[in-house]
Amino acid sequence: MLKSRIAGVLAAAVAAFGLTLVTAPSASAIEGVWKPWNNGWVTECGTTKTHRITTNASFQACFIIGSGSYVQPVLVVKNNATSAIRLKGSVTSTYGTPVYCPDTFLSAGQRTTCMGTTEALRPGDNFGWGLLDLWDNGGWHRDGTRDAHMNG
Repeated sequence: MLKSRIAGVLAAAVAAFGLTLVTAPSASAIEGVWKPWNNGWVTECGTTKTHRITTNASFQACFIIGSGSYVQPVLVVKNNATSAIRLKGSVTSTYGTPVYCPDTFLSAGQRTTCMGTTEALRPGDNFGWGLLDLWDNGGWHRDGTRDAHMNG
């Protein structure tokens, strides 16, 4: 009786641990935040692109240039529509850790940024890029940016 009880407890523990492994976020991914665009940032940006499903959402990858030789990749999104849009996104760079920004709404006429990790500008080519998912007709639609590029 005791052996079957221990076996049952162990089985439950293994099942719970297995579920944790399946549902836990990747250790190599970071949950990011959306922040309003700041016109005072010094940036280097890739080409602005409209999302493949609507001209009402434009986006681009940029590097915010900090003091010293530090940069931060960001995905910049502008809502050109007269109503709110639902979005989520991600941003990464040649040397950074991918950052995923959660599902949110962006008001009409507003601009927001999904902030990547701050990193040292490396010698040679440094690239930043982002993915933008828009919600429409009951599903998510993904599009990607052109690269932001900085030479270190």
